[in-house]
Amino acid sequence: MEGSDADAALYYLAVILKSGDLESVVRRLKDSAALDVGLADPARATQVITLANTALEIGLPRASTHVAMATILLAVAPRSDSAMQAYYQAAKDAEHPASHPMPKYLQDSHYRGAAKLRGAGVMQNMFDLPHKIARQEYLPKDLVGKHYYLVERPIKQAATSGAQRPKIEWRNIDSRVWVFVVIGLALNIITKGLETWMPVYFLQARGINLKNLTWLVPLPVISGGIAALISGFVMVHWFKGREHWMISIASFLTLAFMFGLFKSSSLVAVVIFDVLIYFVKSLAFTGIFSFTAQILSEQTYGSSIGIVNFGGQLGGFIGPLLIGWLVQFAGSYSAAFLGLVVSALVAAVACLFIRKK
Repeated sequence: MEGSDADAALYYLAVILKSGDLESVVRRLKDSAALDVGLADPARATQVITLANTALEIGLPRASTHVAMATILLAVAPRSDSAMQAYYQAAKDAEHPASHPMPKYLQDSHYRGAAKLRGAGVMQNMFDLPHKIARQEYLPKDLVGKHYYLVERPIKQAATSGAQRPKIEWRNIDSRVWVFVVIGLALNIITKGLETWMPVYFLQARGINLKNLTWLVPLPVISGGIAALISGFVMVHWFKGREHWMISIASFLTLAFMFGLFKSSSLVAVVIFDVLIYFVKSLAFTGIFSFTAQILSEQTYGSSIGIVNFGGQLGGFIGPLLIGWLVQFAGSYSAAFLGLVVSALVAAVACLFIRKK
């Protein structure tokens, strides 16, 4: 039993019971309940002692079942000798009790003249104190602050429960998560691409002084914020249970508006299409996270949503680099426009691979 081998323990139990020595078995079971299991599982120790006592009352041969059950309980039980070790430490200090006189309020004061012989001492009544806890020192003065019993944390049990948690492997991730990664990446390339080069485009390609048009700059971002605010209403009333359609429609509209932005010949048209792009793109992002929450299990949601977020962040990193490279390579902003249109096209095509189940 001490080696946690239930099979071996049962074999040697059968060998001992074959000779009819039930008393020795019962004595060993009771001893092991306190010494080997102890405070690691006090309820189990109580069960073992109850089974052992019942075995003595019933007697062999039927008592073999009771002691076999107790043997198995002890063999597979957690271990703790904290009670034994605590007592050993206290016993060392108790070898010379005269060297450690107890506080006066713990000494017997019921006989006549006790107060004159030892001095008065009053023991606090715990029921008169907050939380029913007396704040007195009960150890001898020279032992105050010493601890014999230390609470043990169930390290083995925590490690076991942690080992049973399912591990998320890349090949087991739902394929729809990767579709959302592609959509988020492509849409965020558009977002960061527009944010970084659009002001420069106004100034250099259109000759517009942004100092006089600063009120136009935040309009797309405001549009995206409005879309985020109303997205819940849109999903509940128009796309409830059909969030994948909301993602698809918003992505295709992003593609259409990107093409409109590319073909715009006036400042008004550029601003309008830029605002519309941010609006429908925000709806698409909201749909991605809502749909992800519905289709994924509770165990994999955290990891999967992290992967989707990473796709969006990666798009934000790639967008400005891509725009800068296209402008430098082609020498015009038309190539940058086409690059963003292609990103919108990728997002729209990826939506075709979203499946409900």
